Amino acid sequence: MGLCNVIVKICNILYNRPRPYDVFNIQALFHHSDDPSFPSNMAAVFFAVAMGMWLYHRKLGWWLLIPAILVAFSRIYVGIHYPLDIIGAFFTALVSTAMAFLIIKLAEPLPTKVIKLMRKIYLA
Repeated sequence: MGLCNVIVKICNILYNRPRPYDVFNIQALFHHSDDPSFPSNMAAVFFAVAMGMWLYHRKLGWWLLIPAILVAFSRIYVGIHYPLDIIGAFFTALVSTAMAFLIIKLAEPLPTKVIKLMRKIYLA
């Protein structure tokens, strides 16, 4: 989730897209946010959690995808995001989940080696 938020923040800095309620002068159901619309931060986080869980427990990951999709569509329905913002959030979550999975796979031998060393000197 943290990596996903960093990628969303970078996208927000690079592309300042106004929200639908600012462009079309509609009354949104929620407070007006000052940050850019693309990609949707909340949808990206929900998708990242679902995808991350899917990598470790497929069935639970599929179940978590349901609320992620509902949150994504609700953001469009209430006028906070465009559909492209949600698609961007999905791909942001996909990239951040893949990066986190790769980092975990590359860093995994380090904790194992530390634990083995600690066991040799009777600290763990």
